[in-house]
Amino acid sequence: IGCIVEMLRFLPGIAYDVLVYQILLQMAKLSENPDPGAIHMVTNLGSFVGQFYKKYHNLADVVPVLNFIVRHLRTGSTATLPIFSEIMKNMSCMQDLEGQINDEQLEAHTGGPMLCYYAGGYAELLRSQSTVQEKSTFRASRKLRVRLFENKLAQPLLLLLAQLRGKYLLQQDPDIPESNLPQLAEEQDKIGAAFNMLLQYLTTPHPKEEWDKPDKTQQQDNEDGRFEEGNYNTAYSSLPMPKFTELVTDFGMSPAVAFALVRHSLKKRPIYHDEDIEAQLGPVKDVVTFDTDILNLHLYCLFWTLELHDIHVPQNKYQEAIKKAEKEAKTGKVAKAENDTMLLNEETKHHKETHSKMKLNLGKFKDFELKRQSKISNGESTRKVWLMIQECILPRCIMSTLDAIFCAKFVETLHKQCLVTTFSTINLLSNLTTHVASWIVCLTEYESKRVGKFMSMIIELLLQWRTDEKLYTAECGNAPGFRNHYNDPTSGIQYHTYKRAHYKLHLHLAKALEKGLRSGEPLLSRNCLYVLSSIQKVFPLHKTNIKLLADAVSELKTSPTLRTIAETYHNQLQRRQPHAIDQEDKDVTGAQKKVVGKAKPDAKQLLRSHWESKKRANEGDEKDTKTDAPPTKKAKDHKSQIRAMHAKTVAAETAKK
Repeated sequence: IGCIVEMLRFLPGIAYDVLVYQILLQMAKLSENPDPGAIHMVTNLGSFVGQFYKKYHNLADVVPVLNFIVRHLRTGSTATLPIFSEIMKNMSCMQDLEGQINDEQLEAHTGGPMLCYYAGGYAELLRSQSTVQEKSTFRASRKLRVRLFENKLAQPLLLLLAQLRGKYLLQQDPDIPESNLPQLAEEQDKIGAAFNMLLQYLTTPHPKEEWDKPDKTQQQDNEDGRFEEGNYNTAYSSLPMPKFTELVTDFGMSPAVAFALVRHSLKKRPIYHDEDIEAQLGPVKDVVTFDTDILNLHLYCLFWTLELHDIHVPQNKYQEAIKKAEKEAKTGKVAKAENDTMLLNEETKHHKETHSKMKLNLGKFKDFELKRQSKISNGESTRKVWLMIQECILPRCIMSTLDAIFCAKFVETLHKQCLVTTFSTINLLSNLTTHVASWIVCLTEYESKRVGKFMSMIIELLLQWRTDEKLYTAECGNAPGFRNHYNDPTSGIQYHTYKRAHYKLHLHLAKALEKGLRSGEPLLSRNCLYVLSSIQKVFPLHKTNIKLLADAVSELKTSPTLRTIAETYHNQLQRRQPHAIDQEDKDVTGAQKKVVGKAKPDAKQLLRSHWESKKRANEGDEKDTKTDAPPTKKAKDHKSQIRAMHAKTVAAETAKK
């Protein structure tokens, strides 16, 4: 396909219009043919269309293809979705975050657009392109953005994909064979990935789209006042997007998808005052289905209107990117590297300022809640935790990987800043780890991996508190979320109690996932394997849990659909077995002492230090097995003779002196 696209540059100008017409004819034929064998043809056509428009975006107009996709999505069909995804990937320089990038690059995505680009966030191949190719790629990205906004295609595409994301599975035949469920789940993931990619592209300003001057077409658009150059950052906020309540009631969207659409167009964030909720979101109380007396709307709207950028700053990633740019400035491309360094420094400063302002706003929310809250019983506090999981954490956690990271960071922020004093953090963490298998029964592959990413961060947070008593005392000792009774300051959970609770949480999580693996349902077993693979860096840590999960996973090796995943994870468990922890209190505390100079040791350091100390102890036992035995009578006589000889020698030297 690449060679064919390269040869098209020798065509005359009118031939590109003819080629676009032929592309539309092929899309119409393939969309009318529901044969599963046509999937490969649609994929190949999408790859060709994406590369074609990326290279010849100035010669061929992408609007006819986008109009065809919009009209086809209105019918509820997903046949043209691969073509749209390839256009987005090739022209927008964006990457699919689901399994396509590693954890280091994913951490960079929690920062600004320049950090995403520099750390491999937009496309890894951009870093290896020449300056001319790079400029051409960014021109294609700018052209696509302009065409989406000036032809009013951005809003219908977003709304149609959002509706399709919630209704696709409900439109299927309820008597569909069970063997077809994986294909339906895969199609659902593709719809969600296309929606997330388009939303991220429209709401994220590309750091280098304005490298080159606008072409003649865009200059004419500027004169007509349809789209202004340099206004990419605020273009999404200018979309005539309906309010949250209208999206839920009139468009039939779930609250999670509706908030994802309106969150970026809000004039003010976060929203928690009643007048702001009514003005910007609509009558939310009439839309939600939970008891607002238990989980109040202020905390609910605060959660859904915040972004990851507001509560987290990847300081280490910014420093690494700046050092990398400074190093490149010494080796070559001085002007480009210096410009990158300047942009990264400005973005770091702006991100820190935004985070500081948001921290002050969260402090105001805390004062606002203290004035309005009333005493509640422990039973109502437990219901509040469950509503928080059901209405906030789980729906947003499965939206995207970045949303899963946000949920973990919000739980940490909610606890550390004591935003709600009647909220039990320990109950929340306990319910998250104990009932995780109940969440993932009806999830797709991507959604299961997102839950795994969220659980990995939660388990790592619990492990940090477990391995550092000073850190636990500072962050949890007097926190309202770690009390047996939230209104009794003297009922805080002591460190020795938390150590036992930590062991039980790991045991409950292992038993819950083991039950899911042995359930006999292929989808649930597959989802449990995806979650376990996502959290394998921090779980399991104990020998008993490793053996429990290894026995359950070994039974899945005979399954034709789960064999590969089961064997991969079983091998990971076997490699971890020698490094496992035997006794919770003794081994974790001993391993903690070996990790010196780090305030928050992670699971790898904990296991490594524990294994090294255990290995040294075994080597010492092999070398000095005789010294550990009780001394015999001959040994005692020999020691007394040595002492007598030593006394005589000392006496003789004293006499000489």
